[in-house]
Amino acid sequence: MRSPGSKADGALPVDRPARRPSWTGGKPSSRPSSHLQDKTAESLAALDDTVSQLCRRVRGGSVSERSVPAVPQGASPSTAPVALQTGDGPPSMASTLVTVKLLFLLFYGSLGAVMPYLPVYYHSLGLPDKQIGMLGAITPAVTFVVAPLWGALADQTGRHKDVLLFTFVASVVSRLLFIWRTTFGWLAILVFCTAVLNAPVRPLLDSSVLNLLEDKREYGKQRLWGQFGFGLAGCIVGPCLMNHKFGGYKAAFYVHALISLPTLLIMRRFNPTPPAPAPSSPPLPVASTNKSEKPFMAKEEGPGALALPSKAPSAALSSQPAKPRFREGLGIVVRNPDALIFFFLVFVIGVSSGVIENFAYKRLREVGGEGTVMGVSRFFSSVTGVPMFWFSGHVTRRLSVMGVLILSLCSYILRFFIYASITNPWQGLPAEALRGFTFAAMWASSTYYTHKISPPGLSATMLGFLNGMYGGLGQSTGALIGGGLSHRVGTPRTFVLAGLADIVVVICFGTYWWLHPNATRLKEE
Repeated sequence: MRSPGSKADGALPVDRPARRPSWTGGKPSSRPSSHLQDKTAESLAALDDTVSQLCRRVRGGSVSERSVPAVPQGASPSTAPVALQTGDGPPSMASTLVTVKLLFLLFYGSLGAVMPYLPVYYHSLGLPDKQIGMLGAITPAVTFVVAPLWGALADQTGRHKDVLLFTFVASVVSRLLFIWRTTFGWLAILVFCTAVLNAPVRPLLDSSVLNLLEDKREYGKQRLWGQFGFGLAGCIVGPCLMNHKFGGYKAAFYVHALISLPTLLIMRRFNPTPPAPAPSSPPLPVASTNKSEKPFMAKEEGPGALALPSKAPSAALSSQPAKPRFREGLGIVVRNPDALIFFFLVFVIGVSSGVIENFAYKRLREVGGEGTVMGVSRFFSSVTGVPMFWFSGHVTRRLSVMGVLILSLCSYILRFFIYASITNPWQGLPAEALRGFTFAAMWASSTYYTHKISPPGLSATMLGFLNGMYGGLGQSTGALIGGGLSHRVGTPRTFVLAGLADIVVVICFGTYWWLHPNATRLKEE
C-alpha cells in the first residue's frame, strides 16, 4: 500500500478530493489530472480555506460540519486538511473565543457609556452628597444579596442563557427610565430594580467564559476586551455630556441603549451553559487539615501548581457529579480560613472602590473638570488596564492571589492621596492609570481563584458571591461612608481618611502574608 506522500501520488491527490467539496459542493473526479491542473485545484482550495477562515473570524460563528473536510479512505489523519487551525485552539474554540471577545467589548462598552457618569448625573439634578451616596449604596447592597441567588437559580435549573438574556434586557430598560424620573424617591426605586435585574449578568458571563477555558489563568486575555470597551465608550460619551445638542447627561443613556442592541444579538449566539463536571476534576474541600497544603497566599512553584487547598481524594472516586447545592458554596466561605481572608480583602477593596468611584468625578468637577476630562480619564484608566489583564496570569503566579490584592490596596492609597491633593482636573490622570493597572490584575486573579474553589456546578453561584462582596457589600458600604464623610468634612478629607484606613489594612495583612509559613518558604526559594 502506497503512502500518501509517495511519488506515485503526484501532487498530493489525497488533499484534492477532500478540499474540493468544501467549496464546489461536487464530488471528486476519478480521472487522472495533469500536474498543472492539480496545482491549480490545490491553490484554489487553499484560497477558499483562507477566505472561509477570515469570514468565520469576522462573524464569530462556529465551524459547520460541512466546512470540515473528511479524511479520505487510506489517508492518515495528519495528511488531511485542517480548517481554521489557530493558536487559540480547535476550530470551534477559536471562533467561540472571537465571540467571547466581542461580547465582552460590547457589554462593558454599554456599561462604560453610563455607569461612570451616574454620580455626576445625580449631582447635575441638584441632589446633595448624602443622597448621592445613598443612591450609590443601593446597587452594591442589592447585588450582595441578589447575585448569589440568581447564580444559584441558574445553577439549579441549568437555564443560564435564559436568565442571562432576561436580566440583561430588563436591566437596560429599567436604566433608561432614569431619564424621565429625576426625583430622589423615583430614582431610588429605579436604582433598586435595575440592581436586582443586573446582578447576575456579569457573574454568568464570567462563569461561562471560565468553563470554556482549559487554563483558567487565560481569563484575563478575554476580559481585557471588556476593559477596553468600557474605556472607549466612556471616552466617546464624555465630550457629549456638556453638549445640549446631544441631550446633555442624557446622552450617556442614549449611547448605553444603542450599544446594548448589538450586545443582545451577540449574547443570543453565545451559550453560557457550563459543561458537566468531569470526574477528573473533583471539587475542592471546604476545609483541610493538611499542613503541607499551599493556600491562596502562596506563590505557585510551577505552571501546573495551584495556590489552593488540596483536593479531596474521595471526590475523585465518584463517577457521578454531585448535585449543586448552595450550602456547599457557603461552606467554602465559612469553613475555609483562606477563603475567609480572601473574601474579606475583596470586601475591603470594594469599600475603597465605593468611596472613590462615587466621588472621584465629583472631585474633578470641584476643581473645574468637565465632561471631556472625565471621558479622557476613564479611557486612560481602561487602556492602562488592558496589558495587565493580558499578563494577569503571570502576575498571579509570581505574587499569589493575596499579593495581588495587597498591591491593589496600595494603589487605592495612592489614588486617594492624589485626588485629595489635585488642584487641576488633569492631575487626576495618574490616579486613573493606577486604577486600570491594578483593578485588572485584582479582578482576573479573584475570578480565577473563586472559580477554582467552586464545587462542580456552583461556579455561577460562587462568582455571584464574589461580585456581591466586591460590587455589593463592599461598594455599598464605601458609598455610604463616602457620602457621610463628604457631607461633613468635604471630599478631599474623605479621601485622606480612606487612604489612612487602607494603610492600616495593608500593614496588618501584609505582615500576616509575609509571616505565613508557605509564603515565607516560597520567597526564600
